[in-house]
Formats: sequence, C-alpha cells, structure tokens
Amino acid sequence: MSAAERPSTRTFGIGLGELFIAGANGYRRNLAMLSVAGALTLATYLIFRLQAQAALAAGHITRSIVLDLAGMILASVIALPWYSYALDADRALPADPGKPFRSPGLFAPQAVASFWFWAAILLGLRYLYGIPSLLALVFYAFYGYVVAEGRVTGLGALGVSARLGEGRRVGLFAVVLIFLVFNLFGAIALGFSVTPLTVVLAFLGVLVTANITLVAGARLYRSFSEEL
Repeated sequence: MSAAERPSTRTFGIGLGELFIAGANGYRRNLAMLSVAGALTLATYLIFRLQAQAALAAGHITRSIVLDLAGMILASVIALPWYSYALDADRALPADPGKPFRSPGLFAPQAVASFWFWAAILLGLRYLYGIPSLLALVFYAFYGYVVAEGRVTGLGALGVSARLGEGRRVGLFAVVLIFLVFNLFGAIALGFSVTPLTVVLAFLGVLVTANITLVAGARLYRSFSEEL
C-alpha cells in the first residue's frame, strides 16, 4: 500500500483490556524465560543508572550522560532475547531459550537502533519538558520486535516501527502513557522508603509489570504488522 493509499487514521483492532490480558497470559506461559531475560536487562540498566547518578552527584554531567546512554544501549542489546521470547509467548509457541542466539547477526542492528532511540529519549528528557522522549516512544516503540524477527537493519527497524503507528499516533500515545504508569506501580515499594528490602521488592514488581508490558506490546505489534 502506497503512502497516498494509506488511511489517515486506523483503528487499533484491539482493546486495552485485551492487551493487558494478552500480556499477563503470555508472561504466565513463558514465566521462567521472560523473567530471566527481563532480570538481566533491568539489572544491566540499574547498574549503569546508579553509576550515572553518582557521577551527576559528583558534578560530572558529561560522564553521567555517557553512562546513562551506554547503560540504555547495552541493556537494549541484552534485551533482544527478551523481545524474542515475548513474541513467542504472545503466539503461544513452545519455549525455545536458544532461538535468539541462533541469529547472532541481529545484535548489531539492535545496537544501532537502540543508540538512536535512546539518544532521542535522553535528549528529550533534557529539553522541551520531555515531549521529544514521548514522541520517540510513540514512533519507535516497536523497533525491538522488528529486529527480533530479523526483518530489517537497525535504522530500518526504526522506520518500520514508525510505519506501524501511522494513523494511530494519538491512540499509541495514550497506550504508552498507561503502560508507563502501570510500570511505575511496579516500583511502588520505593514510595514508602528506600531500603534494601524495598529496592528488591521494587525490582521484582517492575520485572512483573515490564514483562506484562513487553508481551502486550508484542500483541499490539502483531496486530499492527498484519496491516503492513
């Protein structure tokens, strides 16, 4: 379908409740694999985030930004199997832990796409009240799924993600905000106090909400992909 033939607006074809149910069911089906992959991803990001925070507290702003970006990119590359497992979980396919590692060439495109995605996110967080960050999420939220399926190069994955959302930007914006709030609830233990116990509880809470979100995103990606 050419750009001129594409409708200016499209329906989602799937409700928010169905997304949450699909996410929860998919996570339950592949609980172990998704939990391990998610824990590795979140732990990687957390390590770099703590170092970046320490650098910022010491007045090293540039070092803080570099550590933040490096952590986000590395965590996203490590997350490639997580995306693959989420896609399989949504499709109710048999668990296959080794599947992503049989296509090692996908990790480079994931790194390229992640660099541009997270650079836009960080830039947006520093300027214009974070609005560019939300736009990056709305336009490029599906790039990890695209790479995990081996469809295109790193920059191409960002382009496919943008096309998937054509005619649905407002709805995607609302879904992104809802899932962001949902994941904040996963870390609610930190709202009471910051202790080793609350940090562990928050990590486990976010691990659950992030997995549900990722599988729900896989369902949305699959629904949108059928129209490309």
